[in-house]
Amino acid sequence: MRGYITIGAWVETWFEHMLDIERRRFALMKKSPGDLTDWIRGATTLYYEWLIKGRSVPEILEKPELAELWPEGKDQTHLYGRPLKFLSRLA
Repeated sequence: MRGYITIGAWVETWFEHMLDIERRRFALMKKSPGDLTDWIRGATTLYYEWLIKGRSVPEILEKPELAELWPEGKDQTHLYGRPLKFLSRLA
């Protein structure tokens, strides 16, 4: 072998990567700095419970304050077009 080709590599955990995505998404929604902080706090809880603790997304989204952060609406089996199982395996 003479070398490697990589596409889409990262140097942070998938948990951190997802929080970065959410931070950009919330900023694009023109949230105020205070709201942005609150939403990131909620997203941190949501992704920690799912990606780190291994709880199911439907169970986590039973809390209304976390459900409003979920970008897929009622679809609790996909996130950004990918199955949750795929994303949780990346974590």
